[in-house]
Amino acid sequence: MLEVYRKKSGSVYEMAGTMAARLAHGTGRGQEASGGSGADGDDPSVAAWGEFGHLLGVLAQFRNDHDDLCGGPGEDLGNGTATYLLVHLLHSAPAAAREHALALLERTAAARSTRRELAAMMLAPKIVRPYNRFLTELHDRAHALLNTLAPASPFTDCLRARVDAETRLLEPRDTATAASVR
Repeated sequence: MLEVYRKKSGSVYEMAGTMAARLAHGTGRGQEASGGSGADGDDPSVAAWGEFGHLLGVLAQFRNDHDDLCGGPGEDLGNGTATYLLVHLLHSAPAAAREHALALLERTAAARSTRRELAAMMLAPKIVRPYNRFLTELHDRAHALLNTLAPASPFTDCLRARVDAETRLLEPRDTATAASVR
């Protein structure tokens, strides 16, 4: 699932970060004109800006999923769309809970109550804790890149704020349904 996020939102943001860095560093003219030997010339910061963009794009996809699950229309569950959190639940839940979640997933398009029950399973503390740790790792890596790439830029605080806004940790919910996942 993470590979889908990387190719979906991550690659678009990565392209934007790389293109902006190439233009800013004067490496957007092509290899021949810039004298560079690689796709990004000899400037490693261009690739690092691409990595920053990639992380921001992946975080944006996680935020989109968060918003849909927590107070949004619930379209992902209603459509049976796989999300990282859903796949994480199915991968880490005990066999009985996984079978129950799969049965609910088959019925989510037809009934809101099954979407709510499946969402509760996805928000169980045992599922949410490693999910939040992973998001925190992505967040921290993006901040570390900014600290290296643009420590004194007037735009760094705006970019940090953007990373922070895209990083939405989930609140675990300890309900009877969620307890079946433990």
